[in-house]
Amino acid sequence: ATLYAATGAADQRLKIHQVSGGCQLLSDLNNAYGLNIYGRGAGSVCDFFRVSGNERDALIDLLTVDATNNLYRIKMINHNLYLTPA
Repeated sequence: ATLYAATGAADQRLKIHQVSGGCQLLSDLNNAYGLNIYGRGAGSVCDFFRVSGNERDALIDLLTVDATNNLYRIKMINHNLYLTPA
């Protein structure tokens, strides 16, 4: 993850798009790009890449950790792995 000061610009906003089998985390700047996993096991890299042709690797599930504080875990459904900053 790259951190920036919040400006409210579209390139800093993400949206959840529900699809068959889960959700996709898409860029608000260009909805063709979404969170995708590269690799098959723990330690694999996730980044924003074109979703078309990578639909299964873009499937996520948001699991509630603490709804009061808006805390969730992101699970990459196709690989049964959880997103963790490195």
